[in-house]
Amino acid sequence: MCESHATRAPAAPPVPDKTRAAPEACIDRARRRRGTEVLTLSVTGGSVEAIQLDESASFVRCGRLERAARIGSHYHHKDLMALRLELAA
Repeated sequence: MCESHATRAPAAPPVPDKTRAAPEACIDRARRRRGTEVLTLSVTGGSVEAIQLDESASFVRCGRLERAARIGSHYHHKDLMALRLELAA
């Protein structure tokens, strides 16, 4: 399992409740699905609001994939995040 890294995204405004509803619905559905232990996702580097939303749902950063996406001539990393369902209850 991934470990939480000490690095954190810069502080951003609080996430509105309606924005949290979609990830929470997905987490609830996964929790009901037999055998699902861990949810994973990736976030394009610099997406402060997305990282804040995922962290508010108890996801932790567990890695980084450098040069994961190329947009034009610029490369962007992906932050890898995970949520252990038994710990997110």
